[in-house]
Amino acid sequence: MKTTTKLFAIVAVFATVLFASCKKEETSKPSVKPIETLIKTKMEFSSYDIDDFTRTMAIVFKSSKAGKITHLGAKLEPGTYNVALLDSSSRSVLSTTTVTISDTSNYAYTKISDIAIVANKFYYVTVNNATTSNTLNKKYFSYNLLVDNFPQTDGNFTYLEPEFLLNTTDATKIIDDGSYLQNNGITGVPSFIFEEN
Repeated sequence: MKTTTKLFAIVAVFATVLFASCKKEETSKPSVKPIETLIKTKMEFSSYDIDDFTRTMAIVFKSSKAGKITHLGAKLEPGTYNVALLDSSSRSVLSTTTVTISDTSNYAYTKISDIAIVANKFYYVTVNNATTSNTLNKKYFSYNLLVDNFPQTDGNFTYLEPEFLLNTTDATKIIDDGSYLQNNGITGVPSFIFEEN
């Protein structure tokens, strides 16, 4: 009887260890850069130019999946710029930060406190082309859609007409009657990193 009990105990311990090691590991969803993907798949380069006025440039988007934004970023002429994330319905500022760009061929990102993103709700991500060290406007990129106009859907993200507002150095000032809509292009470029729930 003692041998059977010992054998049973050994088998029980072995089974517990085996099942514990086979336990499904929790995996996190990968981070995505949806604006970079939109530009790569549905747009073409138009210009890298400077305007006579400072401007805040915005991309209006929603995700069909809930998640969080972990970084804000941009792609412009080298310098440090103000970027922001806004709620389109309440018009509230959800996050602001600065992003430092050293290489115009790449986007630069700054980690922010995670911002929860509600599925199918629209948000603004913005950048102002005046550097934080002065109010001089800097060069920005423009991309045009290959076909059609906005709105556009790319993966889980839908984009409305991008907007820009002239004569401002405030990245949070975009939801304004004086802003201009762009029906077939993007300027800036503001960006973000998203993680699905």
